[in-house]
Amino acid sequence: MMLLVREAYDLILKDLSEIKNALIDLARRYKNTPMAGRTHSVHAVPMTFGFKVSVWLDEISRHIERFEEMKKRLFVGNITGAVGTFASFGEKGPEIQKLTLEKLGLGVPAIFWHAARDRIAEFLNLLAMTASTLSKIADQILILMRPEILEIEEPIPPGHVGSSTMPQKRNPFLSEMSVALTRIIRAYAHIMTESMETLDERNFSNGL
Repeated sequence: MMLLVREAYDLILKDLSEIKNALIDLARRYKNTPMAGRTHSVHAVPMTFGFKVSVWLDEISRHIERFEEMKKRLFVGNITGAVGTFASFGEKGPEIQKLTLEKLGLGVPAIFWHAARDRIAEFLNLLAMTASTLSKIADQILILMRPEILEIEEPIPPGHVGSSTMPQKRNPFLSEMSVALTRIIRAYAHIMTESMETLDERNFSNGL
């Protein structure tokens, strides 16, 4: 499982780095582009689009820092037997675990962790936080792309059209799908947090 988590982690961090670089570019390009700042969905005082993007950038940067900081806790393996006592390995149990995990590139745990799911829960909850930031950005695009506002537009992906039935429309497909998918991620985080409540030394009654 941890090998799959590590593979996902690398992809997520790569994507976040690309998002960060894209936001840096947007913030610089539109640092002097005026727009209405809004509070409670109503015009407040002027600001720039570059400033707005910089707020998103700062939040994404913190998520990247969080992912990098959790790495030392997250990528830890576990080869300790059914209840964590190395019972079937004998005296060489700790050595077998150490050598195996070193070959896999995983850390050696201080103690058995099948019944301690906090590592995975932390990972999923950070994913949920990151998803919420991305959802917030997508929601802003949805609002600012309305024809009566039309301050920004998302690109049309290759092979897609603005609308399947109305040629004058340009539907915010990417933003809509982003918002929908982030809700699924947040739901998984809740399930994983529930799974921390594990009975005895191993139990599947609460999920994983």
